[in-house]
Amino acid sequence: MKELDTWLETLGLERGATFGDVRAAYRDLAKVWHPDRFPNDERLKARAGEELQAVNDAFTSIERFLEGGGELPKAPSAGRPPGSPMIRKRNPMRDTWTIRPPLRMETAPVPDRRRVRRMVNLVGSLLLLGGVIVLLIWRWPL
Repeated sequence: MKELDTWLETLGLERGATFGDVRAAYRDLAKVWHPDRFPNDERLKARAGEELQAVNDAFTSIERFLEGGGELPKAPSAGRPPGSPMIRKRNPMRDTWTIRPPLRMETAPVPDRRRVRRMVNLVGSLLLLGGVIVLLIWRWPL
C-alpha cells in the first residue's frame, strides 16, 4: 500500500481518487513534462524527461495494480458517521461538536420551452417591426 500511495503522490493525487482522476492527472502531467516543450534548454529537457519517466512509471504501475484485481484505497472519512446526512463540525469555543444540516445549493428555475419560444417570437416580431418603421421613415419624403 505504501507503493500505491507513492504512485498516487507522484501523480499529485490523494487516497479516494478514481481511475478517471488518475488518467486525467497522468495526461495533464504528461503534457506539462514532455521534453519537446523545452527544445532550447538541454537542462530542462533532461529534467522533463526524468519527470515524465516517473509519471509514466506511476501510471503504468497503478494500471497493472488495478488489472491484477487491486482497488484504489478509499479516502479516510472526515469525522462523519457513515450514512449520516448531517455534517458534524467542531466548535472550538465550547469544545463540543455541532451537528448542522448540509448546505443546499439554490438552482435557477428551468424556463418552460413554450415561454422561451414565445419570447423569441415576440423579440423577432419587434425587431422586424422596428426595421419596417425605419425603412418607412427613411423612404418617406418630407
